[in-house]
Amino acid sequence: MHFSRTNYFLKPEDNTPWYGRSNWTNHFHWRDPYIFKDDKTNKHYTFICASLKSPGNFQGSIGLAVADKIDGKYKVLPPAINIPVDTENWAYYHMERPQVIYKNGKYNLFFSCFKMLMNPK
Repeated sequence: MHFSRTNYFLKPEDNTPWYGRSNWTNHFHWRDPYIFKDDKTNKHYTFICASLKSPGNFQGSIGLAVADKIDGKYKVLPPAINIPVDTENWAYYHMERPQVIYKNGKYNLFFSCFKMLMNPK
């Protein structure tokens, strides 16, 4: 599969209740897809950097979608990581490069974040 910044293989609808543009920059954060096949369900889950529709400038999250086959059709799901109600204290403007590792019977989600884009609080 080939990805590009202008031709999304998966993009949430504008009316999605979860994903939107950054309040800070108006940039649509929806990138760095990581596809993970769950051998138990035989489904393909895509974890993706996202901004949530929430107040404040720190809206970083990990979006989620699922499909029966790696090449789609994907259904956009609620975020894998949701922002707490107290968004003022949420740490992340971005959550970058999600990865999932299955170890010792548990799924572990990892991501990175630029220090300069962390909430100073």
